[in-house]
Amino acid sequence: MKAIQFGFDYFRTYASDTAWILHKGLEAAGFELFGMGFGDDETDIEAVCKREKPDIVFVHSWDTWRPEAAGKRPAPADAGGDVALSGYRWLAEQPGILRVTQYADPRPERSAEHEEWQNEVFRPHVILCRYHLDNICELNPWLRRDALLRIWHSVTADYCPPVRDRKGIAIFAGCSLPAFYPVRHRLAAELAASPLAEERREGHGPVYTIRPHHKWARGTGPDVPAYMAHLAEHRVAVMTGARWHWALKKHWEATAAGCIVVTTAADADPLPWIDDNLVRIPDDIALDDLTDIVQGLAASWDIEKQRHFAREAVKHFDYRVEGCRIGAQLRAIWRERIADAEPAGVTVGDSRITDPDALRALRAQIDAALDGQE
Repeated sequence: MKAIQFGFDYFRTYASDTAWILHKGLEAAGFELFGMGFGDDETDIEAVCKREKPDIVFVHSWDTWRPEAAGKRPAPADAGGDVALSGYRWLAEQPGILRVTQYADPRPERSAEHEEWQNEVFRPHVILCRYHLDNICELNPWLRRDALLRIWHSVTADYCPPVRDRKGIAIFAGCSLPAFYPVRHRLAAELAASPLAEERREGHGPVYTIRPHHKWARGTGPDVPAYMAHLAEHRVAVMTGARWHWALKKHWEATAAGCIVVTTAADADPLPWIDDNLVRIPDDIALDDLTDIVQGLAASWDIEKQRHFAREAVKHFDYRVEGCRIGAQLRAIWRERIADAEPAGVTVGDSRITDPDALRALRAQIDAALDGQE
């Protein structure tokens, strides 16, 4: 069974490495990389597929490369060429190839462009999504629930420092745009005016260390190694989720760095292997109450317990492990939906019958003939 994937190499320069480690994880699972910056810079999906004859094709998120969104994708001068892909409409018509994409940022206000891509243009068999699927379908009611495959955020084992004792009490990090992160925005404003907090990129503040957000920088390389090292200086990580209560990548990273994670992530979405490291708080928590919780957790921080959770995070969620898990699931889906699927039609004489009603009528005729032979 042959599996390939399309994206672009410039992802490696992004401050957030989520897209890049998905590519590399799938590569570890045997998905050969194609696109600008890989191999011969081939961006024509049709041409590559006709030559490679794959059984499974993963095409990275539509909004990162689509031709109509020049402002959202990297400039050719930065990425080594035009990252836009072509030939995807041809792929959508191939019944023998499992088509896979992802819905990385399923905010409802971005729904329209993804609905067109997924339901009209590419029509994937499988859509990878990292968040609670019931929640995502509620926010995006056009999604085909049977096409969604839940995957998990991942970490890079090479970036995870050994869990040692640390003096920092709590680190507060992440984007604080009010439309998407209202709890974090409110708390950040209160902390900015508080003597309990100090903004730093290394070291720690009096109670809270506020780490500035990387602003989704491109061309700078990943901010993750420095971020992981900074996390490892603190006992507690305050990782409030998005307004939809998603468990974001920071939950896995903080756990892998040895922090206890304080979060607003939904109770209904427990995280395998590491959920007991999460302490959930309500959206309307007062800063004084949060500080009491944080200081209590820091005082009770146990190095062996945190080493256990850090090992679990790396063991189960290193990007190569997660990539191989996704690859195995996709191969199983290919066997079920493509290889073992019922034939789309039958040949009778010189005619090919594909109409469902005609096929049912033919089946009835065959059954009647067999009954007459008994």
